[in-house]
Amino acid sequence: MLDVTVRPMAREDKATHSRAFVWVKDETVMENLMNRRNRPVKLYREIAERGLIEAGIDFYQLSWSKHAGCSMCPCSPGFIVKGSTRKEIHITI
Repeated sequence: MLDVTVRPMAREDKATHSRAFVWVKDETVMENLMNRRNRPVKLYREIAERGLIEAGIDFYQLSWSKHAGCSMCPCSPGFIVKGSTRKEIHITI
């Protein structure tokens, strides 16, 4: 079972679709920064789909985006969740 947290997006966020982020439990900040561009996207997609299903979130497409959490820089990569509106989903593995 995955640890899934769902919360509404911030009011100032203009995104229309939900965002899903996959986190590795006990990964340090430095490890996260080093691995940010080398994530196993196919594996993360399977994990994200399973987490969304467990959380009862309807979706029809997941699109990987290095700008999912921040449109200015690739600081928070994740999935754009089409079919679900304005939720922020955090999945910890």
